[in-house]
Amino acid sequence: MQATVPVKQDYYEVLGVARGASPDEIKKAYKKLARQCHPDVNPEPDAEDRFKELAEAYSVLSHPERRARYDRYGHDGMQGGVGGGAGPGGGFAADLEDLIASFFGGGFGRTEVERGADLRYDLEISLEEVLTGVKRSVPVTKLEYCEDCSGTGAGGDGDFHTCRQCGGAGRVSRNQSTFFGTFSTSSACPVCRGQGRVPDNPCDRCGGDGRFSQQVNLELEIPAGVSDGNRLRLRGQGEAGRQGAPPGDLFVVIHVKDDPRFARRGTELATEVPISFSQAALGGTIDVDGLADEEHSIKVPAGTQTGSHFQVKGKGLPTPQSPDRRGHLHVFVRVHTPTELSAEERELLGRLAELSGDAPEAKPDRSFLGRLWDSFTGE
Repeated sequence: MQATVPVKQDYYEVLGVARGASPDEIKKAYKKLARQCHPDVNPEPDAEDRFKELAEAYSVLSHPERRARYDRYGHDGMQGGVGGGAGPGGGFAADLEDLIASFFGGGFGRTEVERGADLRYDLEISLEEVLTGVKRSVPVTKLEYCEDCSGTGAGGDGDFHTCRQCGGAGRVSRNQSTFFGTFSTSSACPVCRGQGRVPDNPCDRCGGDGRFSQQVNLELEIPAGVSDGNRLRLRGQGEAGRQGAPPGDLFVVIHVKDDPRFARRGTELATEVPISFSQAALGGTIDVDGLADEEHSIKVPAGTQTGSHFQVKGKGLPTPQSPDRRGHLHVFVRVHTPTELSAEERELLGRLAELSGDAPEAKPDRSFLGRLWDSFTGE
C-alpha cells in the first residue's frame, strides 16, 4: 500500500500575505506571527512545528532568488536545499538556524528566556460586594510589549547581531580564586540580558528593551464570597517579558473593609441589636437590617435577656465555590438602659422595683465578641 505524503501549505498562506506582497510586508507578517508562535511564549503543543513552518516560509520568501524559484516551480523547486545546499544539514537547515537566531537569539534552548515579572494589586471591597461579587476596572502601571518593534527591541530593518560579550550564549562565566580553590559562577549576560543577540538599531520607543511602561485599565471580576487576604491570579497580566518572552502574572489581593454593623466568620455574619426594657420584658417583633438593604423581622419572646441569640437562616455570606448558598445571620440583642428619665418614667420604674422585690443574682458580664465566639463554636 502506498504511503500518504503530506501536502505542504503554500508559503504565502503560511505568512498570511498576498503573492505580490512587498519584502517589508512579508517581514512584518513573519515577525508578528513568529512572536505569537514561539515555543517559549506559546504553550500549545504544535507551537514549535508552527514556528518552524513560519521560519521556513520566511526563509524562502525573504530571499529574492528563492522566492522567484518558488513562484515558478512551487515546492518542487525547493528540493535539494533551498539555498543550494543538499540534504540534511545543508543550506536550508543552516538558514533556518540563522533566521531563528536573528529574531530570537539563537534557536531553541540556546538562550535563557527572561519571563516578565509578576505584579501585585491590592483591591479593597465592601461586605456588600462580598455578598454579590463585583466587577472593577482598575489602573495598573506595568511594562507592556512595544508596538513599534513588536516586542523584539529592534528598530530600523529589525536585524540583530550576535552579542559579542557572551558569543550568543546569553550567559557569562567568571572564575574566582579563594582559599578553598577556584570557583566558577555563571550569570545572565549584562549586555544582551540573557538573549544572546543585540539589535543592530535599537527601537527608538523602547530603547531596545522591547517593552515600555504604560498604564492600562484591567477589568477584574471578583467572585462572591471572597475573604480578606484572598489572592486572585490573572495569568499573563503581569509585566511583559524581554524581547517577546512570556509575560508574568498579576496577583490581586483582596481587602474587605470593616463594616461596623457586622462581625464575620467565614460565611456566618453576626450583628447586635438594642431593644428597650419593655420589649425585653413583654416581648414583641423587632426589625433587623441585613446586607444589601435586606430587612428581617424577628420575634423576641417575653423575658429576653441581654446576649440572647436569634438566627436568620440563609442570610449570611456565600463562598466562591457555592455562590448560591449562604451562611446564617446571627442576631444578638442588648437590652438598652436609658440614661435620662422623665419624672413619670422614674416614678413608674420605682413602682416596678417595689413590685419586683429583691434584685436578681449577679452574673459575670461577657463581651459581645465573647458571646459571638461561643455561639459559633457551640460552647
